[in-house]
Amino acid sequence: MENVIFEPWVGKNYQKGLYDKKVLVIGEAHYCESPEEFERRYHGDLDLCRKKTSFEIQENFTDESKSPSEYTKIVKMVLGLDSNKVLTPEEKEQFWNSIAFYNYVQNGSIVCSDNPPTKDMWDLSKKAFYSVVEDLNPDFILVLGEELWENIPGEKGTKWPEGPVIKAGDISQQTWYYERNGKEIMAMPIYKPSGPAFSHITINFNPLIRKAIEMAKNVHPAEM
Repeated sequence: MENVIFEPWVGKNYQKGLYDKKVLVIGEAHYCESPEEFERRYHGDLDLCRKKTSFEIQENFTDESKSPSEYTKIVKMVLGLDSNKVLTPEEKEQFWNSIAFYNYVQNGSIVCSDNPPTKDMWDLSKKAFYSVVEDLNPDFILVLGEELWENIPGEKGTKWPEGPVIKAGDISQQTWYYERNGKEIMAMPIYKPSGPAFSHITINFNPLIRKAIEMAKNVHPAEM
């Protein structure tokens, strides 16, 4: 994939999909790791650095800490599980092997919460986004965070056409389309799992996520 530094995680069952759709989840950036810890892990090895996302997700398979990682929160959010539920390694592995995931910011550095991505970081990551979507060819894109959503470009810089409004009970969410070679890939932004609304969205917003995934059109390579 061109212009991609932190390669996406692609589950071994991604082509089979989640709810029978190829789902790409996009996070904002890799957050705070000290320079010492980063060097300890990767020793300046760019090839290892490229696999940072995959390493972190694989570590999450066996993460048994009382404070759930962002990756565990994503599992609960997408599957609609109680925020207090303790997931088994098998449950996590099954989920991650069904989807693809990558962090949008691709400038090659670790972003800290008190020093968020700059405009240059957002802009320099556009080409990587096009490359990832082109290569993975998802049916549905879930975007984690409002700021991230505001900075993701449409196809070749165009606006995202509006999709249907997804409704579940008393709540609703607008969807949009990413247009790629005449095909429309449904996309929906949602709150970041790290935000204070996490427990709320796992219960109330999951029906929207699942319904949106089920409504997304299957895109097959032969049709492109």
